[in-house]
Amino acid sequence: MQNLIARTRHYIWTNGLNYKKRLNSYFENKLDGVDFIVIDGAGLLEYSYNEYHWPLSLISEYAESNGLNVVYNSIGRAGGFDERDFGSKILKKALQSPAVKSVSARDNPMAVQACAGGKHKVKLLADAAFWMKEAYNIPSDISNGKIGIGLIRGNSLQGYGVNFGTKQWVKLFCGIANELKNRGYDFEFFTNGLPADTKLGRKVLKTLKLSDEYLVQRPLGDDELVDTINQYDGIVTCRMHSSIAAFTMNVPSVILSWNDKVEKMMDIIGYSERAIKYEQLEAKYIVDMLEKSLNDGISTEKLLAMKEKARESVLDYLPLILDCKK
Repeated sequence: MQNLIARTRHYIWTNGLNYKKRLNSYFENKLDGVDFIVIDGAGLLEYSYNEYHWPLSLISEYAESNGLNVVYNSIGRAGGFDERDFGSKILKKALQSPAVKSVSARDNPMAVQACAGGKHKVKLLADAAFWMKEAYNIPSDISNGKIGIGLIRGNSLQGYGVNFGTKQWVKLFCGIANELKNRGYDFEFFTNGLPADTKLGRKVLKTLKLSDEYLVQRPLGDDELVDTINQYDGIVTCRMHSSIAAFTMNVPSVILSWNDKVEKMMDIIGYSERAIKYEQLEAKYIVDMLEKSLNDGISTEKLLAMKEKARESVLDYLPLILDCKK
């Protein structure tokens, strides 16, 4: 039944004039004059919720039609993935396009290899976010003495079939805040910039009877977000790239895992215990693990290892870009 629904939706997508037409127009505008396409560091092997397969298919079609090369750099799996599902066939077609010249993985290389096919040897590398400190010229030893609590939208887990909604998130975030307060920590809430995350934050503040000063203004640019994270002594977050950003800035973090991509990433880094699994989502345990990460700090060796993986990923496809510029 699931495949039948997926095939029917794909037929409508292929022959309809709305979503596909708008996406085509978007890509034609963004890719006009582009010499090379690099798609970097995202959980793209996911079609049950975010439905990346259709946009990726269009990018490959555009590249083929316009003689462009595509690189999928340090991509991963997110959410449910079943090779038998019709959505995976579209993903495979996109990744196995003749326009695609290189594919690497940030997690689960076997799943990425299955999509990429035999044309590419998929290596486990790391995305460019591990060079965030250098890219944004972030200063060291900047602290406001607070713990940052990174929010996520109320329906984030429900989209992946987990019965954990707004009420549960509000209760959990309130519990984390109260636990930090009881242990003598100052804290504030922040978001990665999504309005839905801020909406949940206002519910949390209302429940805790706290003023708006406890919620950092929604960042309108990536530089604002990294500056916010850099000033904390540690963070509790739900967003993987917030955790990676903190890692690169020597800010210890724990991340609430709403998807096993988080657990795989933290395993690769070498901090598996800092990924709080769904069954461990309890305020006291989360703050216990945060305190452990604060005490243990960030290993320079582990950070350098991830930066080297990210550097290697770029060096692998850089010759392709240089060749196309000749």
